[in-house]
Amino acid sequence: MIEKKIGIVTYWDTEENYGQVLQLFALQWQLKKLSYNPYLIRIKHGKLPTDINQKYAVKTYTFQRIVDALKKRFFKRKKYTVIKRNFQLFKDKYLSVSDKEYVPLELYTNTPKADAYISGSDQVWNYPNPIFFLDWCPTGKKRIAYAASFGKKDIPDYQVEVYSKLLGRMDLISVREKSGVGICEKIVPNKECIQCLDPTLLLSKEDYMSSIQIEEPLTDKKYILLYLLGNKCNVNFSLLNDFAKEKDCEIIFVPSQGCVLSMYKPTYPSVEQWLGLVKNAAYIITNSFHGTAFSIIFQRDFFVFPLVGGDVKMNDRLTSLFDTLEIENRYVCKKMLQKDHLDYGKIAKILKEKKKEGMFFLNEINRYIL
Repeated sequence: MIEKKIGIVTYWDTEENYGQVLQLFALQWQLKKLSYNPYLIRIKHGKLPTDINQKYAVKTYTFQRIVDALKKRFFKRKKYTVIKRNFQLFKDKYLSVSDKEYVPLELYTNTPKADAYISGSDQVWNYPNPIFFLDWCPTGKKRIAYAASFGKKDIPDYQVEVYSKLLGRMDLISVREKSGVGICEKIVPNKECIQCLDPTLLLSKEDYMSSIQIEEPLTDKKYILLYLLGNKCNVNFSLLNDFAKEKDCEIIFVPSQGCVLSMYKPTYPSVEQWLGLVKNAAYIITNSFHGTAFSIIFQRDFFVFPLVGGDVKMNDRLTSLFDTLEIENRYVCKKMLQKDHLDYGKIAKILKEKKKEGMFFLNEINRYIL
């Protein structure tokens, strides 16, 4: 049987976001299990070809567009120093990637070869970028989205026309959040769109343990893993410290993407070490979607600090995940971190059925490849 070659487009160049690299690993792992030959198409930042940029330009000026433009101009995220954690070693060992990096123009003029192309997972549709909607794919090749995320509940009216053009060219669409299904039904009602699990959740704890050399943490003490991205959230330190004291746990703090907390000493584990910390934690506290996903995979008790301010829209990713798995929300607000232990027996049954849906979707690709 000849393996069908699948080119994947997603975020990939992180040196510190564990979820980004692990969602790519998981998608490739699952595709290989289904007898495909997947590889990441490494894309560099760069300008779109002029004609493509004009074709998908947002031309309508509205009050909301002006507000968004002002926010982007005056409220830029602060630049931060990236603390590398040997991610490249993990990528070299576990990922299949293109030999070269492509700038956007090359994707149109020297398209990397594949039998079909997949965009996703992660927030690849947060903005109507033609690259992540596979606009550059050759005629006759199928454009597929697996668990693509818009990263928000809805899109502004001034972007609807552009999203409509881009989504209209997709052949198979699955999204990660329930709200994403609603967005697609609104913008391209003639296209079928289904909700699928993030690829990290397609694999079991045993799958990760058998395929990755997970490193056990060098501590015999009970600990809380505090994993926080640099997105704005209100961390209640008094609540957290009281909880750690009550549970007789130390706090192991892993920051990512510019998160800085002066009261905790940071640690910068590799991917394999981070998985070990998740696997053995007594509790996990995070503001990260994938921090939450891996807490569920390794059946840990966890709590989530919700995002606030301009990032509040991204809480939909977690709310959607809780709804899908029928988990009462685990957000930490002003109340104590006291909730019932999660019923992982029930969650496992739901995950089993949702995994079947995701695998069925990926297996359907065979019917669309010439």
